[in-house]
Amino acid sequence: MKSNHGISRRSFLRGLGAGVALAPFVPLLNATGQEMRYPKRLILFYSPDGTGYNDWAPSGSGTSYTPGAIHEPLMAHKPNINILGGLSLTAAGAGEGHAYGMCGLWTASRCKEGTLFDGGNEHMTGWGSGTSVDQTVARAYGPGKPYMLAPGASPPEVPYRTLELGIQTGDDNIVTRMIYAGDDAPIAPDPNPYSVFERLFGGGIDDAAAQRRRMARRSVLDLVHGELATLQGHRAAATERPKIDAHLEGIRAIEQRLDLASATCVMPTVSGMMDINSNDNFPDLCDLQMDMLVHALACDMTRVVSLQLSRGFSGVRHTWIGATDGHHSLSHVPSPDWNARIDTWYAGKFARFLDALNAVPEGDGTLLTNSLVVWGRELAVASGHALHPAPFVVAGNAGGAVTTGSFIDYGDVGHNRLLVSICNAMGLTEITSYGNLDTEAASLGW
Repeated sequence: MKSNHGISRRSFLRGLGAGVALAPFVPLLNATGQEMRYPKRLILFYSPDGTGYNDWAPSGSGTSYTPGAIHEPLMAHKPNINILGGLSLTAAGAGEGHAYGMCGLWTASRCKEGTLFDGGNEHMTGWGSGTSVDQTVARAYGPGKPYMLAPGASPPEVPYRTLELGIQTGDDNIVTRMIYAGDDAPIAPDPNPYSVFERLFGGGIDDAAAQRRRMARRSVLDLVHGELATLQGHRAAATERPKIDAHLEGIRAIEQRLDLASATCVMPTVSGMMDINSNDNFPDLCDLQMDMLVHALACDMTRVVSLQLSRGFSGVRHTWIGATDGHHSLSHVPSPDWNARIDTWYAGKFARFLDALNAVPEGDGTLLTNSLVVWGRELAVASGHALHPAPFVVAGNAGGAVTTGSFIDYGDVGHNRLLVSICNAMGLTEITSYGNLDTEAASLGW
């Protein structure tokens, strides 16, 4: 933005004297005035032990597909999802499928040789060797990304750069960890919704500090609005006025976002206490953790999250649908096909999560449409520990970066391309390859 007095955008912003408080809004003013009015969010969603692909795969293609039985619970959200076929898990290394599948699911990197863990079939392993895609996204910042400020900014843009939650994920082990800060650096999910509640909401959501932050942002917005109005009326060249109009529109949108956040940021309901290790409580624990994440996102406590339902080699007994043995054991039994029944149950939980995200309004859209939600597993097909064809579902539009409503069969390509596409949708357009197993520069072309 140049005024007829030769004032650059950067000089103008310096002249405001707003300092750190203005920082989250600088990208809006530095560019075209058309950047996203609501932040993007990335959500990684995991369920264990692969699936029966015949029950998973839709028929048809594009927007005219017919879902497989497993996806029936998701059909209320058909316009909001893409079902991705033909991907092959970019995972390899020590151990067997569950081990290196967990290492590679979100990192596309190798499971290391080592003596720390039995990775299956008496193969010993170390940890994984790459950074998971959520951590890569959370470290980035700038226009079009979930975060505008660097991770070390003071004050921080949000209380938690990432959140990792789980349900009965187990102790540190190669098959129980899927999120990695880097080589040999797994991040353990918090499996206790009560501790999560205390950490996120124990001090309340309308405390004095939060109120001061809101008032400070209001003051900055008022200042910027006034200065822009002055430029618009007296000092800006006619050619610059449309840009200033766009900036003013952006300021109004941010004000609306702050008002809306106050309305949608409410305390989650947690009543009573249950045993977090009890098999019978698994369904309710899933619901609690999903609710925690939705409230955390709605309150802008974080913008990058992961939710891990159980673990690789899952021992959860899905007694609520009639199963008597653990999930992993049943996944290798061809008849009756308990794996398909269990996976359909997980699809119902995923649908419930999408319902909750979609119920939070954000301007002309919702929390879901401003998010990218990716559902994946550490195996493709449970029988034989196959890595292809790997089942993935993508939901949400990432604020317009992704078009949904289709079944897309990619034939046979590495899922590292999916991780590239996730990065690109989150604004990291410079990323063209991901992981240490396949450096081919490619995405899925979203």
